[in-house]
Amino acid sequence: MDNVDINVSYSDIHLGKKIGSGSYGVIHKAIWQTKSIAVKIIQENTSDTETEKRIKESEVLTEIRNLKQFNHRNIVTLYGVAKDPDNSICMLLEFADCGSLYNFLHCSDNDVSYVDKINWMAQCAKGMDYLHSNNTVHRDLKTQNLLLFDKYRTLKICDFGTVKQLTTINTEFIGTIRYMAPELLDADGKYTEKCDVFSFGIIFWEVMSRKKPFENLKDMHPFAIQKKIVEGVRPNVNDIMTFANSHLIKQSIEECWDQDPEMRPSMKEVICDINVNSKNDTSLCIDDIEMIEMIERGSYCDVYKVRWRTESHSKCVAAKVIQDVISNIDIEKHILDLSGHLKCLCHKNILTFYDVCKTYTNRICMLIQYADCGSLHDFLYRSKHEISYVGKLNWMMQCAKGMDYLHSKDMLHSALRTQNLLLCNKYKTLKIGDYGLIKRAALYPKLMGAIDQGEDPNALDYLGVCAMKTNVFIFGIICWQILVRKKPFDDDKITHSLAIEEIINNGDLPNIKKIDCYPDSWHIKSIIQHCWYRDPKDRPTTKTLSLLLQMDPAIFSKYPLLLHRSKALRIEIPDRETDQKNGED
Repeated sequence: MDNVDINVSYSDIHLGKKIGSGSYGVIHKAIWQTKSIAVKIIQENTSDTETEKRIKESEVLTEIRNLKQFNHRNIVTLYGVAKDPDNSICMLLEFADCGSLYNFLHCSDNDVSYVDKINWMAQCAKGMDYLHSNNTVHRDLKTQNLLLFDKYRTLKICDFGTVKQLTTINTEFIGTIRYMAPELLDADGKYTEKCDVFSFGIIFWEVMSRKKPFENLKDMHPFAIQKKIVEGVRPNVNDIMTFANSHLIKQSIEECWDQDPEMRPSMKEVICDINVNSKNDTSLCIDDIEMIEMIERGSYCDVYKVRWRTESHSKCVAAKVIQDVISNIDIEKHILDLSGHLKCLCHKNILTFYDVCKTYTNRICMLIQYADCGSLHDFLYRSKHEISYVGKLNWMMQCAKGMDYLHSKDMLHSALRTQNLLLCNKYKTLKIGDYGLIKRAALYPKLMGAIDQGEDPNALDYLGVCAMKTNVFIFGIICWQILVRKKPFDDDKITHSLAIEEIINNGDLPNIKKIDCYPDSWHIKSIIQHCWYRDPKDRPTTKTLSLLLQMDPAIFSKYPLLLHRSKALRIEIPDRETDQKNGED
């Protein structure tokens, strides 16, 4: 193996006791640069044939190459490569202080909670999704190749000698029979991402049942086990312990090991399923939260700035604690049911949702990203800060993008208003917040959200897509507020919400002429007025809005029908130069 890049001197390694062995050689615990590591020494076996030696060399080179390019918290780290005095390759790897997942499940009496098991599987899924997103498959996913760290909290994938790029996959299979997808056992079986998903399903069952896969078939010849798997035999899903949502876990496992590869989910879908299935459980503990100060007392919750401490991080976040002075049973159930979906939301214009737990007084507590610049409402009506027209347009565009992301996830915000739009990053970044009011469109068909001082006249009658168009109507009101920096109908001194609703139902809207003071005001006025069309079908989609707001007005003038015709979005729309500056004044 002369073509291996050696970047560590063997003399710097202080070898300790042997902790494992295999056909490739041995693994020792060692000290290198004052840290504990694992050293994988590749030793030649005199009994190996020339073909076996070539295969071993290929696997070692593959593992080194792959580990050098991978960078993910759930994939084991390669620190470097050395050669010992016998000219054997030595791989310096992270030391798994808690051993392998296989040893934990089958060789120890240790126990962990249901939440910890779900967290392990979520971490495994995230590591595999990282591999798949890099066009790579593992091909030997099993509990022996999953290592545990940090007092059993962290799981990492290892043993990448069989990992291959999808573009180089051939019909050869290498993995352990009991974890292998049935299609691999055919003569022309090819390894794909869905084969890894099958293996993941077997591991998921193994973790939740704490039994070895196909243990009842252990006396059979491997070829007989192969035949059983091809015929559709699987581990008994009822071996999984019964607990809250265990039926959903069983369903996810069965989907992963489906006989038809096309019916299996992607690893990204698996991650969302795991979060949703564990929605009533949380690894967050109220003891991890240190109160700093109250930010706001609201009608149904109190908001605090808190410090969230774990062994791996300490950060300032916001905690929304639901009050128990009103009937909040439905609100709490909604938040708990939705938390799995909220954890899956990942967009720069959506406030990050971290987790949910209960306080000592049994009040529900949501941990979310802290908005250091407060709400858009406070900026517009309670501060003397100024922001340029460019910055205001950028806020609108970010709001539209966040709304479009929610709509693409079949979710709606039932109270889209300036109080629930938060500002961060020196007022440059806008994020949609208030998770208690984000609802799944399929589960909450009626959108009953109000704006600061106005409501869509037909909001209570909208279903499905029309409900999303209600968000568009409200978005137009918010854009007007940002530009005019006044509350709708403020000149009329009307404050009662019923009176405002009656005004809007009569067809009256905020005075659009107040926007005339801005350059290219016809451009933004046209967008806002289309948002206010009484028939929701005539209003633009959120995707159209986000594109229009970054379009140069000169180009916009050439495509006036873009607001109505979604197919026109196929044209190339150059980004505003201001978008690249992220709203800088």
